[in-house]
Amino acid sequence: MDQGNVYGCCYNDRYDPSDDLVNNTLMLNDIPKLYSIYAQNIARFPALYGILARQLGVSVESVTKVGAGFIPVDEHENQAWVFPERNAKGKVVGIQERLDSGKKYAVKGSKRGLVYAVNLDTKQHERQQWVRVSTTHPCPLCNKPDGCLYPENEYDNPNAVICVHIESGSTKPMELGYLHIFDPARQKLLIQNYSILSPSEYPILVVEGATDVCAAYDLGFVAVGKPSAASKNKDLIELLSGHKVVILGENDAGAGKAGMEFTFTQLRGKCPECTKIMPPEGVKDLRQWVEKGLTQTEFLEYIEKIGSQVLSTDIFSSDKSLVIAQTWLGDKKTINGRISLGIYRKGFVDFNGCCYEELSDAQVHQQLYNGIGNRSYLDGSGAIKPYKLTCAKTRDILQACTSSCLISRDAPCWLIPGAHPDPRRLIVFQNGILNVDNYINGDSTLHNPTPDLFTFNALPYDFDESLESSLWIDIITDIFNGDEAKLLLLAQWFGYNLIPDMSQEKLMMFKGRTRSGKGTIANTLGAMLGDRNWCATSFASLAESFGYHPLMGKLCVIVGDTKGSKSGEESVVLMRLLNIVGRDAISVNIKGKLHLPKVNLCCRFTFAMNDFPAFRDDSGSLQERTNILTFNNSYVGREDKTLKDRLAQEASEGKLINFALRGLKSLYTDKEFVVPAESTLALNTFREIISPVLQFTSRCTEPDTEGPGVPTDYLYELWKWWCKREGLSYGHKSTLIHSLLSTTPNAMQIMEGEVGNPDQMLMGIKVTDWAETGFGKG
Repeated sequence: MDQGNVYGCCYNDRYDPSDDLVNNTLMLNDIPKLYSIYAQNIARFPALYGILARQLGVSVESVTKVGAGFIPVDEHENQAWVFPERNAKGKVVGIQERLDSGKKYAVKGSKRGLVYAVNLDTKQHERQQWVRVSTTHPCPLCNKPDGCLYPENEYDNPNAVICVHIESGSTKPMELGYLHIFDPARQKLLIQNYSILSPSEYPILVVEGATDVCAAYDLGFVAVGKPSAASKNKDLIELLSGHKVVILGENDAGAGKAGMEFTFTQLRGKCPECTKIMPPEGVKDLRQWVEKGLTQTEFLEYIEKIGSQVLSTDIFSSDKSLVIAQTWLGDKKTINGRISLGIYRKGFVDFNGCCYEELSDAQVHQQLYNGIGNRSYLDGSGAIKPYKLTCAKTRDILQACTSSCLISRDAPCWLIPGAHPDPRRLIVFQNGILNVDNYINGDSTLHNPTPDLFTFNALPYDFDESLESSLWIDIITDIFNGDEAKLLLLAQWFGYNLIPDMSQEKLMMFKGRTRSGKGTIANTLGAMLGDRNWCATSFASLAESFGYHPLMGKLCVIVGDTKGSKSGEESVVLMRLLNIVGRDAISVNIKGKLHLPKVNLCCRFTFAMNDFPAFRDDSGSLQERTNILTFNNSYVGREDKTLKDRLAQEASEGKLINFALRGLKSLYTDKEFVVPAESTLALNTFREIISPVLQFTSRCTEPDTEGPGVPTDYLYELWKWWCKREGLSYGHKSTLIHSLLSTTPNAMQIMEGEVGNPDQMLMGIKVTDWAETGFGKG
């Protein structure tokens, strides 16, 4: 079919490729002249503008502005519409053909350029005269006397300069350097009067292709069309430098978004304002958007609401490890801007919304790969390239994180300076943080969880002042036979375990016969705290080289029956207990990792046992740090095998928290634990078991500050008699004397020859008559 008849026109004088006036040499070497012929073709038959406009869904005015043309017959024997592509100065450098089918071709000899309407009123022909800087008049920007230029007759206070050394902050690149305008009013005038683009009160739109340029003009915007989504074009930078721009991507399987980001990286820093937007979901490009009824007001509102002026988080500004690390950590920011990821004791920790938790190496690597694996980066030329994460890069990135998120203080602590409540007196719930000091004064207000509080401890439920457990009260009342002092001590101990405050320096022993409720109460304590806040251990575990490690970050440690412990374990365990309960700094070995030379643990020990542990502590230190709750009832033969699980369920739902808080309030108000009458008797028994020297002292000696004292040799013989009688090992004489001096008030050792004594003496005591008689009988 004759295409000329389709358009209602006759082309008897249409272009013929074999025409001598327009030969192949012209096609290849004179693109501007060739375009002029194509533009004349459509201008001679204005009805063609309407046909093209209807095909594209734009106005006749817009296709006229961008300079559309027409080829009756191209080299492929096709009729085609054409659009000129220009350089930054407005010169036509390429011609793009568009067939009725939508296919596009470049005319032979074309270079890729930009599609835009030329400002016919530009004053680019008016040339500014420039002169070189000199030693007398150096460049006012870089202060160098070589290469740069300033306006003629403005050397004292130039309004502008072309600097060959400094690009940052320039209005636009020039052939001889970078143009810097110092006078904002003059810069605005230069942009308006000397731009090849038409003036506009709105930002210039950067779109893809001629049809979107036409759609932009129909909306009332000046627009520049890129030749392709990800094309790098120096003319685009030169043309738009100094202008406010909005870059519009396309929803076309990722290429349009990537192209938008690439153009953004080219123009940011060159334009005073550079904004990027994507069309709404379901809209491919600007032309389709306009066809759906988009108005200028709606578009401006959309830019204001959706527009972004920062590089996409999917693209790193470089491939340097420090940049990657800082960007990745930036993605970890919380609402208040704090990075939620931290490095603590050479391992990573992460804020989970309530508290911090340790991450394994595998978890850290997983987070890193999830956050970085599908991203890109800008190379040195500004091109966007996929970032390929390797083992070496992973190591370097994680090492670089140290500069931004190192936590050097131990938990619990505040990570920001300022006046804060004592972190050891805070309880973190799922719905907020309770200040214990305020609670004691009647204020139970919860505060928002924050990564500024560095703690590993959070209870696994919400705080609710109305929750109680009648089951729990009934059970413990039965176990302790209604003994109010015992019930209060239990509440105080449950409350003391809620917070990382070790100031009481106490441990707890649940002592009683089999099936008396010890294990059930201990299990309920753990359930109230949640699995992350307590652990179980044994003498064997606690005595080994890595025994401290499982206790780190725990509020509570539960120790079961101590029967079956190996010889020598008791002395190691005793030393470690006294160190932890007494708040001494300890060194911690972590298997397969590192050695921590100074750690203060915040865990309270609860022993649940039938018999007292076989410690040997002649100093009395352990007794002073021990609470004892006695369990006198036995439930053998009438056990409720569902009870432990039912109580654990009640505790895990937060129904015991108010019981524990009342106990904590009592503890802090009274400043010490209550001591039930039975506990006093049990403590005396415990003291005699763990300290034979104390038992020996109470049975075999008595204070005598006025007497002559007792020879140490005699005391040692008396001690050996006592130990044989009790079935104990007696050890060395020096050990005995040292123990007596540390446990007996006013005792004093006198060496031979001092104050006339022929023997070594222990002053301030005497032997009881009962011991003298028994020892005399042998």
